[in-house]
Amino acid sequence: MPEFTTKITRIRDYPVPEGAPTRVFECHLPAGVAYPYTSGQFAMIAHPNVRLLANQALMKWSSYSISSSPEQKGILEFCIGDGSPTGVSHQLMTMKEGDEFMVRGPFGKFLLDENQEEYIFLATGTGIAPLISMIRTLLAKGNKKPITLYFGFRYPSQYMYREELTEMQANHPNFKAVITASRPDAEWKHHHGYVQDALKNHASAIDKKNIRVYICGKPEIAEKLIEFCLHDMQFAQEHVLMEKW
Repeated sequence: MPEFTTKITRIRDYPVPEGAPTRVFECHLPAGVAYPYTSGQFAMIAHPNVRLLANQALMKWSSYSISSSPEQKGILEFCIGDGSPTGVSHQLMTMKEGDEFMVRGPFGKFLLDENQEEYIFLATGTGIAPLISMIRTLLAKGNKKPITLYFGFRYPSQYMYREELTEMQANHPNFKAVITASRPDAEWKHHHGYVQDALKNHASAIDKKNIRVYICGKPEIAEKLIEFCLHDMQFAQEHVLMEKW
């Protein structure tokens, strides 16, 4: 299994009124390193400054979904929020372009199936990471099936991938992004509320028998979304896949 050091080549911060921003890291694979993965998988990340509390001789490894697509050759991207002061996420929030961290993997069974008739992606916050990877892969490979992303967050400033999602919709008639903020400002032009509200508003256009639904977000939110999909939307359980952290 590959393990290597990668260098940060680009950082994008998405600030919030309180607390640390959400951060998107773009890294380049070192020369000669192969890192085959499937959209939806995650990597383990470590930094020498972050050690296991029980054994300071060992680095702490933490899992992060890969937001880049395997179709983006030579690039790895991660979407990260702040965490515990003793954790890897907090360390990553202090880093700048040109800094390095360690990567191991890939891992995970939350995998993109490229042979579905319709796709629905439900993301909240940094849960967009594995789902934007899947969408990038589908569109890069010319998939023409209906693809809809429902992406929710609190504040408009947390709207990650705004330009890319706008461009995707302009270039791919089969792709639609429904964006929602639960605490919008006066200038917000998209949906107000939560992901499940936005999904319910579009329920009549969904073919429930021939879909694949992917859900990703924090555990408490992801659990609410899957319950909503199974009970309120009445999607079949075998059609719904979830990743949470």
